[in-house]
Amino acid sequence: MQIKFVYASTHLFLSSDAFLHHIGLSTARQRLFLSSSTNDDDNQDWRAFRAKLVQNGLSNEGVVEISTRKKSRYAHTTPFVEAGSILISIPTTDLCQAIDQQYWHRSVAIVTRISDNVLAGSKEDEVPDEQLANGANRGRWSYRGLLLNRPTNFMLGESDGDHIEIPIQLSDCANTDSDPWRVQRGGDLLGLESASGTRFVCLHNLGTSDENVASVSTNIVGNLCLTTIEDAKRLCKVYSDKYSSSNFMTFGGFISWRPGQLEREMGDERNEWLVLSVDGDSIWDELQNQETELVRYMNNQNHTKSNYSGKMVDICTLMWRNYLAMVNMPESEATKNIPPGQLNFYDQMLKVWAEEYMNKSLLTQALPEVANDSSKQIMRGALVRAKCPPTNDVMLYDAEFHRSLILVLEETPESTIGIILNLPMSAAVECIEGEDALPLRYGGPIDVMSWRDGSYRDVDSSEGAEDIKNDNHNDEKVYEGFFNYQNSEKSEDNIEIFDDEVDDEGNDYNDDSSFIWIHRNKNFPGSRLGESGLWMINEDDALMALQAGELDLEDVMIFAGVCIWEKGADLGQCNGGIREQIDSLGSLEIVHENNILLRVWDILTKKQDILTKDTLDINIKSAVQAWDACPHKQIEASENSSKTKLADAALKAWVAINLLEEPVDTEVVIAANNDNS
Repeated sequence: MQIKFVYASTHLFLSSDAFLHHIGLSTARQRLFLSSSTNDDDNQDWRAFRAKLVQNGLSNEGVVEISTRKKSRYAHTTPFVEAGSILISIPTTDLCQAIDQQYWHRSVAIVTRISDNVLAGSKEDEVPDEQLANGANRGRWSYRGLLLNRPTNFMLGESDGDHIEIPIQLSDCANTDSDPWRVQRGGDLLGLESASGTRFVCLHNLGTSDENVASVSTNIVGNLCLTTIEDAKRLCKVYSDKYSSSNFMTFGGFISWRPGQLEREMGDERNEWLVLSVDGDSIWDELQNQETELVRYMNNQNHTKSNYSGKMVDICTLMWRNYLAMVNMPESEATKNIPPGQLNFYDQMLKVWAEEYMNKSLLTQALPEVANDSSKQIMRGALVRAKCPPTNDVMLYDAEFHRSLILVLEETPESTIGIILNLPMSAAVECIEGEDALPLRYGGPIDVMSWRDGSYRDVDSSEGAEDIKNDNHNDEKVYEGFFNYQNSEKSEDNIEIFDDEVDDEGNDYNDDSSFIWIHRNKNFPGSRLGESGLWMINEDDALMALQAGELDLEDVMIFAGVCIWEKGADLGQCNGGIREQIDSLGSLEIVHENNILLRVWDILTKKQDILTKDTLDINIKSAVQAWDACPHKQIEASENSSKTKLADAALKAWVAINLLEEPVDTEVVIAANNDNS
C-alpha cells in the first residue's frame, strides 16, 4: 500500500509506515509536518531521497537547490517540519525581537521532538506554570527544540553521582582536572535561571551503532542524537577509553511551540522562520566550529569584558549566516522585510542580551553593601527620575522606565505606589463638550481598581503581562485591566474618547473611577501630594470643577494604571520598595529641587498630545525634555553615548508595541551621535 501526496504538481510516494501529519494552512502553499515517531531508518532514507530530488531539480515553491558540498551532505529549504528540522529566524517587523525576547533574533533552532498529536498538542507537565507563555493553548506543546547558537562562558561543575552542580565560568576550566562540559543556552524553559532547576541535555553525533549509546539516545537526524547530561557523563565515566565530553554538546533549557503557534509564525502573513532540511553531520560540524571559535576567543589574553558580548554575538551570528549560505540565500534576502537601520537596532539589542546572559557567572556572589539610605526622602509627592544610561535589565525588559519621571502617591510598610508622568497613551477623556479631550497617560501596569481594592495581590504576576511573542501579539494586550480602553486603529480621527459627563445633580454615573485624576491648582481642594504642589482629586469632583470653570484643562492630568514596588524581607538588599531601585540597583534617583514638578507639568501639558503615529516622535521628545529638566546629583553619561541612544530607541519600540499598538508600521532606528532630535 502506498500513500500519495500531491505537492507543487509533483507526486511524492511514501511508504505507509512513514506516518505524516498533513496540516492545511491558509497560505499559498501547503506544509507537511512529519511526526517524530517515524521509523528512524525509513526517515533517514526518505530525507536522503528527498534531498536527491531537490538536487536533481525538483521544482517546489520555497525549495532552493542545495549548494555544492561534500558527498552525502545535503541542505535545502523545505515545507516540512520534522524532528531534526533546522529553523532559521527571520528578522520580524513587529519589534518583538528587540523588546522582551531578543534571543530569537538571528537564532538557529533544531526541532528535537514533535507531539503525537500536533493539532491538539500534548499536555505540558514538566515546565512550571509561571514559565509558560500566556495565550491560546497555554499549557500544551506541539513542537520542542533547542537553540543552537547561544553559547555561553559557563561549564558544568564536577558531578557527584547523578547530581549536576551549577555552571561555573568557562574561564575557570583551566583550574579543573576533568574535561570541560561547556554549556549553551538551549532555551528559556527550564533554563539556566529557572528556580525550578535547569534541564541539561546533550547532542552527540555518535549514531546508534553502539548499543550502549543507542540505549540512552534518541535519534534526531543521521547520526545526530539527543541524550541527557546524566547519561552522557555516565558513558564517559564507564567507557572513558571511547567517549569524553568532547563527543557531546551540552544545552541548558529548551524551547517549545504551542498548538498552531509555529504554523502561524511560518505562515505567509508573518514568515518568521525559514525551515531547512540538513544532514546530521553538517549540523554537528556547525556546532563544533562555533565551539572552536568560542574557545579560541576565550584563550585570547587580549579579550576584554567590554568587547566580549559583541564577539559572542559575532560567533553565534556566523552560524546563522552559514546556514543561509548552505541554501544559497543572501543575507539581504533574509532581512529584506525591515530597513537596515532597524536591523542594526535589533543587532545592538541582541548584544545587550548577550552581555547579560552569555557572559554572567551563575554562582551566588556577595553584593556590595548599600551605602545610601533614601527611605526618609521617599514620601508622598516625591519625584523620582530614571538614571541614564539605564541598566541592561531596564533596556531589555522595562524600557518604559528609561527617561521616566515617577510621582510617588503612597509610601507604606507594604509597598511604594507611583505613576509614570511622561507617557501619553492613544486614548483620551472628553471632560467638556466641544473642548479638546485630555490625553490619557500611562501610569503603570497595575489596574487602578485592583490597586485600590488590593486585588492585584491575588493575581499571579505571570497573568498580568502577555507574552510578546505569542500567536496574536498584534491583537492582544501587554497588560490586562486598562488596555481594553483603546481602539486597534490609531489616527487623529479615531481615538478612544471616554465621555465622563455628570448628571444634573452632579453625580458621576460610575462611583468607582478607573483613572487617577491629579491637578495643580492650589486654590482648589483635593488630597495633597506632599510638598509637590499637586493634589489628587475624585473623578466626579474634577469633572464638575472643569465644567464649572473652576479648573482649567491644563490644570488636570489623567492616568491609567499605577506602578507598585512591593516590600518584603526577601525582596533585595533594601527589602524592596522603590528604595531598592534607588539605593541598591541604582536605576532611579530622587529629584530634590523644589517646584520642579510645576516646570515638568508645563512641558508635558503644552508639548505632549494624544498618542498617534503622527505624534509618536514629538511625544517621546517631550518626555525626554521633561526628564532632562530635572536636576540630578551625579554626572550623566553623554547624551550622545551609544548606550543612551540605544535605550532611546528601545523606549520608542516599547511605546509603539504597548501604547500605540502599531509595532509593524513603526520604524525604530538608533539616532546618530550628532542627532539630538
